[in-house]
Amino acid sequence: MKRLAVVGHSVIHPRQYWLFEQLGQLNECDIKVYAPSWWHDEHAPERHTNRNFELVPLDCIGQSLYNFRLRGLEAALTSYKPDLIYLMEEPHTKLGYDIFQIASELSTPVAVFTWENTMRKFGQPYDDIGIAVLAEARLVVAGNQGAHDRVVALGVAPEHVAICPQTGIYTDWFQPLETPKTFDIGYVGRMVPEKGLAFIETAARELNLKMRWVGARGTYKPRYGQWDSSWVLNYSSLPAIYNSLKLFVTFPYSLNGYQEQFNYSIAEAMSCGVPVITSDNGSIPDAYSDATITILHEGMTDHLKTAIAYELENLDSGWGQLEREWVEHHLSLDVIAKRLYHCFEAASLI
Repeated sequence: MKRLAVVGHSVIHPRQYWLFEQLGQLNECDIKVYAPSWWHDEHAPERHTNRNFELVPLDCIGQSLYNFRLRGLEAALTSYKPDLIYLMEEPHTKLGYDIFQIASELSTPVAVFTWENTMRKFGQPYDDIGIAVLAEARLVVAGNQGAHDRVVALGVAPEHVAICPQTGIYTDWFQPLETPKTFDIGYVGRMVPEKGLAFIETAARELNLKMRWVGARGTYKPRYGQWDSSWVLNYSSLPAIYNSLKLFVTFPYSLNGYQEQFNYSIAEAMSCGVPVITSDNGSIPDAYSDATITILHEGMTDHLKTAIAYELENLDSGWGQLEREWVEHHLSLDVIAKRLYHCFEAASLI
């Protein structure tokens, strides 16, 4: 059985490492996931194992996305002797550079994941590191079409790029619950302006709706509605939170080079059978083009209030079931695990 090593800061989170637990269930490869023992306000579980899967927390040196390192990573990979290293980190990071140094010594191929869907610069030495990492990668897994187009523009041959989301949705976890719909609308995610939070707050206030905010890691502080900033410490509470909403709303827009790369909160809400309103910013139309959700142009902020009022007046449980079925068929952990494995297989890496 082939050995797959997965490395990155985001695999500390259940949303990410659950994918590789699911991949282990396919009995196609043995997997070790190397995550930081802590990342800001998140803490990895203790060494966690399942069939063909092990999560290995390592001490983290630094908390900067560009410059952090994992103590003992080289020794761990040398001991494991993986057939493939999957870097779940943007190429322009110090960890990306470290991985390729280690992989070179081990003569191990590397696949790299990227979400970046714009041609923005990150400054030196990061831009040069990114170009070097992309040039050496045996496969680049792009999380969206924009990321695919970006790495091709940076010189990666199209045949060395595959499109696959970073992870899937645990639909047994995110599912409809028999709980009261105590809030008219709600938002879950980072509390940053580019998520359109001011537009959502204005619409909720003017419509006199019961609003729930669930989020942290940002500077935006809503003055209207109920705000819970502790959810990041308790991911298990999210299914109940989504189920407390009649309608889920997120309305990202382009700001300072930012564009939405996927937005998993949309899929989590859909998996819980909650209707969704969002914008067409960045990769959202690409990710959810044929889903039964309402997608408005990001510039149509004056239409957001009208769309929210219309959806609340015309709630239909049948739409929620269609949304859940779409997630099950397109974004469940099983679907994405198989899709990722086929990416590695097609590139003759596993």
